[in-house]
Amino acid sequence: MLHIDAAAVEAARARATAELVGRAAELASGRGANARVIAWPGTCLAYAWPASPFNAAIGLGLDGAAADGALDRVGRFFAEVDARAAAAVELADAVDKAWLEALAGRGYRLRDVLYTWGRAVTAADGSFADARVRPARPDEAERWSLTVARAFGEGADPSAADVDTARLIALHAHSRLFLALVDGEAVAGAVVGLDGDMAHLYSGATLPAHRGRGLQRALVQARLAFAAARGCRLATTQTDPAGTSRRNMERAGFTFGYTLLQFERPAGTGTD
Repeated sequence: MLHIDAAAVEAARARATAELVGRAAELASGRGANARVIAWPGTCLAYAWPASPFNAAIGLGLDGAAADGALDRVGRFFAEVDARAAAAVELADAVDKAWLEALAGRGYRLRDVLYTWGRAVTAADGSFADARVRPARPDEAERWSLTVARAFGEGADPSAADVDTARLIALHAHSRLFLALVDGEAVAGAVVGLDGDMAHLYSGATLPAHRGRGLQRALVQARLAFAAARGCRLATTQTDPAGTSRRNMERAGFTFGYTLLQFERPAGTGTD
């Protein structure tokens, strides 16, 4: 059975988030002008802009550090970068229960749960081909961003913040964007981020009118082929506990690794 090391995966997510948020000031909108990151081995504290999905402490609790001191630091970080920002902490369920007790004692509440999946990348993955999907060209970052933002918004015109979220993902230096096209129209997108011999698949979305045609499964296989060509040995992804994304990943050979618990404490409830 494939072993998925939660500490290694969360450390890779922390590095990717730190790099992404570190580039937020490059957005033409200026939305990320006050972005801030504090990173140390295996962990990062990140704030991109108000209500950004990247605002979180990632990688805590897996290095044996005491919960109280680390959560003090988290509270101060969010209070200093934006007094109106909620403090967010993402924990793998492998952490000691003392972390859960410390979070509850400080007013954090569970906001969401994600499943983390893993799959070995093999040479056989490199043989995949589907004419509908391909890597995005360097000049297609904006096309990819608008497609994915619309798809996550169920086909409606996305908000400026949602478009900037996709644009920021497109800036990640260690990732590759993928598009699915039907009659020349971009109708789905996804991305794979690389970290050593690990590939993380994320941000896959399809416009509603084109769902149910196997495009996301094709995008998964295309990204696995890309990872295989670059010597990756492990692919990881995260999904809701139920739904289409989970089924797509299971069909592609991914197995469950661990649960990611996302906690949040409303702004104005203390700085610890």
